[in-house]
Amino acid sequence: MEKTIFGNTENGKTVFLYTFKNEQGMEMTVSDFGATLTNLWVTDKDGKARDIVLGFPSLKGYEINNEFFFGATVGRNANRVENAAFELNGVRYKLNKNEGNNNLHSGPDGYQLRIWEVRAVNELEHSITFALDSVDGDQGFSGELNLEVTYQLQEDAISITYRGNADQDTIFNPTNHSYFNLNGHQNADITARLEGDQSGILMEVSTQLPGVQVYSGNFLNDTPGKNNAFYPPRGGVCFETQAFPNAVNEPNFATPILKKDEEKILKTTYQFMTVN
Repeated sequence: MEKTIFGNTENGKTVFLYTFKNEQGMEMTVSDFGATLTNLWVTDKDGKARDIVLGFPSLKGYEINNEFFFGATVGRNANRVENAAFELNGVRYKLNKNEGNNNLHSGPDGYQLRIWEVRAVNELEHSITFALDSVDGDQGFSGELNLEVTYQLQEDAISITYRGNADQDTIFNPTNHSYFNLNGHQNADITARLEGDQSGILMEVSTQLPGVQVYSGNFLNDTPGKNNAFYPPRGGVCFETQAFPNAVNEPNFATPILKKDEEKILKTTYQFMTVN
């Protein structure tokens, strides 16, 4: 593993990047700012490494343009809560409205803007665990949540594992918000079938979560990115594994509730292969 300084936040805190490489030529870089995936290099059909996730060239970009959630860990609740409110154990909780009348990705002061603790590094397994303690009432949610996110670079995949426990019943529905472009982050084209028509890179997503929000980057608008690239609308696609939208208010949906003093582990794997 290689650890480098990414920069300093506006309030003077130092942020780091952590890079892992494997023998197959894959390379993964993550940051303790937002527990964010900043770079993912995958070898294409011609043996050329391509960085297939969108991102910013500097820490400042992640601070200022945080509404894009590039590569970030989103929580406590991904997606939308209708009318920015829900009821849990007879108590009604009100969240911040940041998308019309709804709460989107838990609202302002999200996890993507926080510096996470590096809880563990395993260089043999190419993995790193970030941790965040979210206090009772944080963003309007109940209970103190202890959250860990582990990134692991595998032989032909990366996995993201979320581990959570809380001292009260609460919502636990995190996700990763990486934008993929399998032809390379600087390329304006990508298919919804997760196949790079130029690179020959294929990606398969597996998870035990009930839903996947597919977001095709409609609100990108020639957004300045890494290596002097500009990301146009639909220049990348997100596959956000999660509970169904507004699940906390929909009794027929699988529940996103984490019970008091119980532990919940959620895992998503992005696997890569090439075709000619």
